[in-house]
Amino acid sequence: SLPTAFYHRATYLTKAIKKELNVPVIWGGIQPSMSNDNCLEHADMIAIGEAEEPFLELANKIEKGEDYYNIQSIWFKKDNEIIKNPIHPLVEDLDKYPYPDYELKTQYILHEGEIKKMNMDLLQEFISPYFNIKGVYRIMCSRGCPFSCSYCYHSAAPNIYPNKQKYHRRRSVYHIVGELEWVKKNLSFVKLIRIVDDSFISTSDEWIKKFSEEYKKKVNLPFSCLVYPMT
Repeated sequence: SLPTAFYHRATYLTKAIKKELNVPVIWGGIQPSMSNDNCLEHADMIAIGEAEEPFLELANKIEKGEDYYNIQSIWFKKDNEIIKNPIHPLVEDLDKYPYPDYELKTQYILHEGEIKKMNMDLLQEFISPYFNIKGVYRIMCSRGCPFSCSYCYHSAAPNIYPNKQKYHRRRSVYHIVGELEWVKKNLSFVKLIRIVDDSFISTSDEWIKKFSEEYKKKVNLPFSCLVYPMT
């Protein structure tokens, strides 16, 4: 997954991977979603927009040896031709997705030139500091943005989806707080929650009140977020 700033790095990494391994490479994220053709000059496939469902379908079909060139939201480079599949509709129920996987028994990381099994010390180093504050856990409570600023990705992204009117979606209070309860219980080094939504309080007063009550009761850690004063 890459934003535009990582385009050249992704190009370099893809070339290095293909030099060593005979495997297909897929790119996703903002750059492939907005600038398709130049990405397929380097990657074998690109995922357009949000792609949890298409990517899972792709992985399952590759594992089973099935044809996968008709998967929604994924474009392919095949025999010098580009296969452009229609875009998968936005998933409106964000609660269907599980929490991020921090089960250390199944995680490995490249650290100081070696592949190492993840442990709590490495995880604490991996979850990088924020403004020199250590122990910060980042969480996204919604997807999309209620605004459409001309300089921003969010002004163009809704146009690629067939159900663009549902672009700004929010997880339920209980889904968010449930994740943070797990974090508090299992990642003891976390001291600050960083909410990275583009505009966290652009929602109803009722939702904010409910979130505040549940957060205070079940999490009660300092947190920071991005807000737009007019909301």
